[in-house]
Amino acid sequence: MALLFAALMAILQVPATTTTVAPLDPRWSIPFDSPLVAAAGFDATTAYVPLKGGQLVAVDLDRGTVRWRLDVVTTLTPATGDGLVFTATEGMIEARDAATGATRWRTPLPGGAAVPLYWDTGWLLASTPDGDLAAFRAADGSLVWRQSLGAPLAAAPAPALDRLFLPLADNRLVAVLLTTGETVWSGRVESQGKTAQYQYSCTLSFDGKAMTFDPFLNVSAT
Repeated sequence: MALLFAALMAILQVPATTTTVAPLDPRWSIPFDSPLVAAAGFDATTAYVPLKGGQLVAVDLDRGTVRWRLDVVTTLTPATGDGLVFTATEGMIEARDAATGATRWRTPLPGGAAVPLYWDTGWLLASTPDGDLAAFRAADGSLVWRQSLGAPLAAAPAPALDRLFLPLADNRLVAVLLTTGETVWSGRVESQGKTAQYQYSCTLSFDGKAMTFDPFLNVSAT
């Protein structure tokens, strides 16, 4: 239920609460030749920074030094997992060794990626602008399934046991089987809210039935 609720909130795009951040004492800083084109991807030891100049830079998080730098044209945050870093380029997915940057595999992605790739426990998911979701084996890039959902992802998938809960850009929440991509159910999310303190209720409807959630979230405006 917690994963389902999180996916619903991602569709609703409820504003985040205001938090107070204590002053930080920087350990290091590193300049780049061009600005970032998207947020960096991270694993436990390294940041993978995509630059507008068409480069991908791996930065050691402990020392602030560059581990490797490659010519990689991407506009999306890299995904990481199992010692690999994954990038979506125009019509292609590439996997590289996280330690060296050496290419492990490439595989086509017709239509390209609409949002950052998503890695989880050996699976790599790619959402296309025309609403397809493709699932690959992260180890070798082989395509396991590709299903048409009608809209790209609005937020990261929420995996649970043998299912994926997918918040889509057209305000639907779709549950699919992880192994095949077959749709288990699909629901549309509607919300009500007001400005300032943003009190929300939402309704998920599918198969002619409706479930109403009344979280009444009091969220401070920023």
